[in-house]
Amino acid sequence: MKEEIQEWIQNNSINEVVEYVKKLDESKYIKTINELIDDLKTTNENDIRDTIAIVLSDLRCNEAVIPLISLIFDSRCQNHRGTLLYALEQLDSSDYIVKLLPLIYEGKFETRWSLRFLLQEKISEMKRGDINECKDLLSNKIEEYEEDLQVLYDVAENIFGMSFDEE
Repeated sequence: MKEEIQEWIQNNSINEVVEYVKKLDESKYIKTINELIDDLKTTNENDIRDTIAIVLSDLRCNEAVIPLISLIFDSRCQNHRGTLLYALEQLDSSDYIVKLLPLIYEGKFETRWSLRFLLQEKISEMKRGDINECKDLLSNKIEEYEEDLQVLYDVAENIFGMSFDEE
């Protein structure tokens, strides 16, 4: 990859990379995209990974969907999923929502909210069966949380004497 692109990525100069890549002829474009995807998958630097993810998203590079999904579940990215989810918003990623949905209740704050925005963006593109599967997953999880809350309220009120009056 050209040094110029690497420098822009190091400096988080997303627009410069995107504009440069858009001007490449087809063979150089494909080569550069493949190099960016390879770098996305192999770097251990979260800032670099995030910058590349946004570049690929801005380029509407659907070839990046599967690598992004893999990285979201990669332990190296456990605390850095938000930008990867954000990058999926502009890509054809609706077929992967069911796989991502558990992050809405297992992920950290940024992950949950990034996924929420992705869901909002992709719901109209989702297949009816996937939507129903998501609804089932959410219903089951809500039921599970309601049971957990009942126990928590019981312990808080009946053992610790706490009160949760609604006003």
